[in-house]
Amino acid sequence: MPMTARKAALEALLSYRKRAARPDMVLDRLAGEGKMERREVALGSNIVNGVLQNTLFLDYHIFRISGRDEGYFDAETIEILRLSAYQLWFLDRIPARAVVSEAVGLAPRRSKGLVNAILRKMPADISALPEIEADSPEKRLS
Repeated sequence: MPMTARKAALEALLSYRKRAARPDMVLDRLAGEGKMERREVALGSNIVNGVLQNTLFLDYHIFRISGRDEGYFDAETIEILRLSAYQLWFLDRIPARAVVSEAVGLAPRRSKGLVNAILRKMPADISALPEIEADSPEKRLS
């Protein structure tokens, strides 16, 4: 069975964050090995690039919604939450229920409930998110 775009995006993001591996190289390797279909490679690339471009924005809202800070999450769980939030808020062709279901499927056993709970609290529409506080580092950087 071919690898899904979300699983490939997770692998690429973890490789990038842990080993500074180029995410596009990870996706190209997976595609070259025949593990992914062409459209899955394109979606995976879109997700990876979107997460990398919007990490501050995604983290701000993930931490606000969860009531937790960055130190609370292990690397795999925060990347799953980031790529899922990106899909919910920036990609309009993926239903929210599919995003949540896939994210819970990707999550390690110890964090399935946490991922499910946080994603179910997230609004499916980006316009429903509150404004970023004016004095936050995220606002200054944006």
